[in-house]
Amino acid sequence: MTAVRRRAGDAFEIHEDVPRTEDTEMMVESELRTEEAVPEEVPEEVPDDKYADSEYPSDGSSLTSEEPEVDSGVQQEMDRLQEVFPGFRNQYRLIKRIGEGTFSTVYKAEDLLYEEYDNDWDVDGHHDDRDRYGRMKARAGRFVAVKKIYVTSSPSRIFNELELLYDLRNSPAVCPLITAFRSTDQVLAVLPYFRHEDFRDYF
Repeated sequence: MTAVRRRAGDAFEIHEDVPRTEDTEMMVESELRTEEAVPEEVPEEVPDDKYADSEYPSDGSSLTSEEPEVDSGVQQEMDRLQEVFPGFRNQYRLIKRIGEGTFSTVYKAEDLLYEEYDNDWDVDGHHDDRDRYGRMKARAGRFVAVKKIYVTSSPSRIFNELELLYDLRNSPAVCPLITAFRSTDQVLAVLPYFRHEDFRDYF
């Protein structure tokens, strides 16, 4: 077998899987409702409060009221997690468990204080939030992944993981660490949420 050297000018193609999760279905439903709610023509002078009674929340909460039903055992687990970390409930709303492994469990959560912080990590959040009529678009909740690192992990391994994520936060190939919480021996890492397929479905 011979090695073929890649020329500097050759670009490579990035493969993106088409997401097939309930998040995609919720986004499609949300987009359909948004399109139905936007009038085709708007008179020249529209009072500022004309759209105040919109069906969409203006406080940045999630557009969909139909959250996926969570197993009672998982709900109890999420409730315990919120009790262990003081103030966590005021910053994040846990939605569901999205994965688990040997060293951690990961939850999808809504960032309740997104607008109050500088979110340089959010590449999708730096676009214009106004529609073609100049009104603020109704926006879905800003989601994050909350990684609960198990107590059985060694403290040096946990510290090493968090330190690496922090040091590589500006790398385009590494998911940045948003923040972390510690309460006694419990550790949470907050990372950006990305729609995804279950890794086990690939193999």
